[in-house]
Amino acid sequence: MTTSGPAGASELVEELPQARGMAEAEDFGAYVTGHKMPPKKAPWWVGLPLLLVPMVGGFALVLREPAPGSGAGGRVVGAVLLLVAVALGAALFLQEKRHRRAMANAPTVYGYERGMVIVSTQGCDAHPWHAVLPFEYAMTRSIGSSGRNVSISLLDLRTLDGEKLLTLNGRGGHVDCLADLIAAYEVPRARARLERGESVTYGSFTLTADSVTVDGRRCSWQDARSMAVAHETPHLRALHVLIEERVMHGHTPS
Repeated sequence: MTTSGPAGASELVEELPQARGMAEAEDFGAYVTGHKMPPKKAPWWVGLPLLLVPMVGGFALVLREPAPGSGAGGRVVGAVLLLVAVALGAALFLQEKRHRRAMANAPTVYGYERGMVIVSTQGCDAHPWHAVLPFEYAMTRSIGSSGRNVSISLLDLRTLDGEKLLTLNGRGGHVDCLADLIAAYEVPRARARLERGESVTYGSFTLTADSVTVDGRRCSWQDARSMAVAHETPHLRALHVLIEERVMHGHTPS
């Protein structure tokens, strides 16, 4: 199942019994957070300005007394504008019905300590965190007529095969909730691998117990910390935690 939410706040939700049942069957641990994904269809009021212009103009022309000798041309134009307003109103009504249907059918993601459950009209899908590849990054988008640029935090959740499961944006802290949850699960697993002498790779960053390599080049932990902030990397928060631990303990690459 592939779902993608647009830039809009997800709705916080209570845990469903069917999600709890699947989480218990998968041994996902305690329930932490849940989000209703926003629908792709826009609500009717987005097109309200388009409706008001012909409606107000049409009434003004129809109700206005024509000047002597000017004929009924103004009222004809007003009637045409009112017909346009009726057509736009009908289109907005249908748009609202589609929006409500999309809201009812939008998937909900339930986050647990060791995985997530996605509930949609197709049923329930369970994904343990070790089988989910998160990409946390920021996107700049122009807002309003002024063209003001706003940075929006995004979190892509994909399978290990690259299939997109969800895209969440940062309004309301939804990205923070799930990103922290994934990092809390990943960090102890990564620590265990490092203690066994194995390496851990997140995007272009490869860590061992005593070295850090970025894009094939060994560097200091302090440099890696600053580069990790600038890169769009999978498991970004877990990477930050692991690097910060090495910096705090004074480790340097050999």
